[in-house]
Amino acid sequence: MLAAKRGADLRKGLILASLFLVSAAACAREPGATAVPTNSAPAPVSAATPVPCAACPVQTQAATAVPANPPPAWATPSGDIDVLPAPLYFVSERDRENDLACPAPHVVRLARDGHTRNPIGSCYMHSLHGFDVSPRDGSLVLAAEDALWLLDARGQNARRLAWGLPDPEYAYGDFWKLQDPAWSPDGSRITFADGGIYILEVATGARTDVIENRCFLPDELWGTASCFYGDWFMEPRWSPDGQAILFREQTSDYPAQQVFEIGPGNAPQPVPGTLGVVGSNIAWSPEGKSLIFDYWWPANVGPITSTEPALVRLALKDFSVQVLWPHGDRADPVYSSAGNNPYQVLHPVELEDGRIRFFRAEPCSTGSCYRYSLVEGRLAGETFETRVLVRDALSAGIRDVWWHPGGDFAALLASTGDTWFLGVLQVSTGQTWLLAEEPGWQGAVVWGGR
Repeated sequence: MLAAKRGADLRKGLILASLFLVSAAACAREPGATAVPTNSAPAPVSAATPVPCAACPVQTQAATAVPANPPPAWATPSGDIDVLPAPLYFVSERDRENDLACPAPHVVRLARDGHTRNPIGSCYMHSLHGFDVSPRDGSLVLAAEDALWLLDARGQNARRLAWGLPDPEYAYGDFWKLQDPAWSPDGSRITFADGGIYILEVATGARTDVIENRCFLPDELWGTASCFYGDWFMEPRWSPDGQAILFREQTSDYPAQQVFEIGPGNAPQPVPGTLGVVGSNIAWSPEGKSLIFDYWWPANVGPITSTEPALVRLALKDFSVQVLWPHGDRADPVYSSAGNNPYQVLHPVELEDGRIRFFRAEPCSTGSCYRYSLVEGRLAGETFETRVLVRDALSAGIRDVWWHPGGDFAALLASTGDTWFLGVLQVSTGQTWLLAEEPGWQGAVVWGGR
């Protein structure tokens, strides 16, 4: 028993020591190094600014203000012509909409003129953790107040579809909350995250449990368990044919991707080569039979034997891999020196005719990284030919991108200080329009009329 106690004390000491070393290492990084926010293009950090770290030892260096990115120089639509291919939905934090009080975050529908906005649903629904718009009839599904809600296309006649599942006893953060609902392409089912991944049949209420969270409980960690050390799952996305779901697995360290093919007896499968791959650098092919992603962390995993970072296509049927564009630049966005190793590929999308558009990192030096050009690639025999469509398409301050399914329009999210800007880029013209200026931001943008 004494040996067991000593072993427990030793494990506790090792855990605490490792946590301190990780914290100290974070503080000791070069001043320009910065972590990349999930699902967003990283922004540069001033070389004079120390990296913030709440758990670090006390530092004597005086804090230096990080200069805000300048507001994007985007034109404002007049409202006389349509500038969008479909309505755009997003969550707004404005406290008033059309002279109505809106004390809580709420869904807004932006008309195709890019100018007319209307709140959809309640302005008093709290704890909003995602929504989606039905491709069949425009009805909305909301994850709010720990439940799943169905609203009609006008945002009325709310009906609760399901309650959230109980959280683990020592749940950590919001990862365990009901969130990220997504309609199936035919509008008959909804997948959502609630620690694990689930599918709900709207007509019957039948639920399929795809995968449940794995909450690892280190009993010796401060005498309690926090579920910080475990696996949880989020951000499910349907394949275009509705036969599979791609979702994110998140541990206390890095993300990865898993895929679930709909069918009795099937189980989720880890997607080879996606360690460190987030939703912003992986996409479904138009027919839903393969995945395109940036294999930026070569680890000789499964069917991927390449030791060179590359944009690849992975077939869902047998996990066979086709290397499309070997770029040779290993991204290390978390621990890179001076922040100069950004993701080389962001926000890929494949068009119906096989063209692939993505944002490619521009050559950079200290202080000028994280700028991206929009490029288009196509296989010509054994060669993947690329051409630049828009230079500096993702300049500093742009945080996220949402492609319209047609591939000619991309919604852009930028920030400067505490202000957020929603815009849209039309690829064929190179024109970017400013659609909304917001005091805060949460969640994603959803294109209507899909």
